[in-house]
Amino acid sequence: TNALQKAGQQECQKYLAKNVGFGTGLEYRESSLILNGKNTTVARPGMVFNVCVGMTDLKNPKAEDSKGKVYALQVGDTVVVQPGGAAPEVLTSALKKDLREIAWYSMGDDEQEEEPPAQGVKAEDALAGKKGKVLDSTLRSQAHVDSNQKKRDEEQARLVQQKNLETIERFTKKAKEDAAAAGNNAAARQF
Repeated sequence: TNALQKAGQQECQKYLAKNVGFGTGLEYRESSLILNGKNTTVARPGMVFNVCVGMTDLKNPKAEDSKGKVYALQVGDTVVVQPGGAAPEVLTSALKKDLREIAWYSMGDDEQEEEPPAQGVKAEDALAGKKGKVLDSTLRSQAHVDSNQKKRDEEQARLVQQKNLETIERFTKKAKEDAAAAGNNAAARQF
């Protein structure tokens, strides 16, 4: 927003998206790493972010149809935070940026909006043999949350196992070094 003010383009601020990207981790879009003014998380080396600038509700007075009169625009890159305050590595820098290679989407007249999600069936209806299925939750996001928690749990178990193996290896190596050193001392005493 400071750059817009310096350029005398303050009127563009109302079109800016509410954030400038998000962190990527176990989930594609980590909700705790949304890049906005409220997030106080410190970026550390190795963290991956999708950094993007978006503008919404832009007007095109020259559009011939009503759907083309209002549009949105988003430009972004995926970056990795580097140690020592160095410039981030831009993972998307090698991608083509020619206009013919850039993705764009438009909902035309022949496309239909998605149908609203089906509602859960009452348990008594399901037990009576009526069509449908019983849902544990009527919220679509609940299955997503459960799936993400399972992924986090699996990743944590894998990391614990990895750390345990590293610890065993370190102790085994130390024990071998100590045994070798003790053997050398005994050999030195014999001379």
